[in-house]
Amino acid sequence: MVTPTTAGTLTTNPSVSSSTTDPNSLNNSAALTSTVTGGAGAGGSADMAVTHAPPGRARPNTPFSYGILATNNGPAAAHNVVVTDQLPAGVVFNSALSSAGTCSPPPAGSSLVTCNVGTVNPNATVVVNISITTGAAANIIDTAQVSATEPDPNPANNTNTQSVRVH
Repeated sequence: MVTPTTAGTLTTNPSVSSSTTDPNSLNNSAALTSTVTGGAGAGGSADMAVTHAPPGRARPNTPFSYGILATNNGPAAAHNVVVTDQLPAGVVFNSALSSAGTCSPPPAGSSLVTCNVGTVNPNATVVVNISITTGAAANIIDTAQVSATEPDPNPANNTNTQSVRVH
C-alpha cells in the first residue's frame, strides 16, 4: 500500500522472474502509472476540529484565561487555518496568543477574535489562549470556530461552545 503525500504522477515498474525457463519473457514487466489528485498538502480533505480546554475558576470582575484547541484529524494537511472566538457578552478582551501564527484583537464594535494559524499538519494541534476580564457574576458563553482551505469531511466538529459560571 502506498500513501501519497502530494499530487502528481506515481509510476512503478513491477517485474517477475523465475528459475524455470519462460517461453515469453516479454510479458515479465510493465510500467504502471497512476495520477494522484489528493494527499497531504495536495488538496485532500482535512478534518479540522475545535474544542475548549477545561476551564478554570472564574470570579467576577477579574482576569480569566481559557484555551481553545484546533486539531487536524487528517488525512491531509490543512492550509490557511483560521480560529475565531466569539467573546462572551459582558467581558473585556485582554489578549490572545496562539502556538502558531498570529491573533488579532476584536475590531471596534465587535467581539470576534481572529487567529490566522497557517498550516496545521495531520494529527497536530494548535492552542489559542484567550485572556479576558469577566463582568458580574453570571454564566458566560464562549463559541470558537475553525476553518481551513481544504474540504472538511466532518464540519460538525468545527464549532464548539463552552459555558463557564462566573461566581
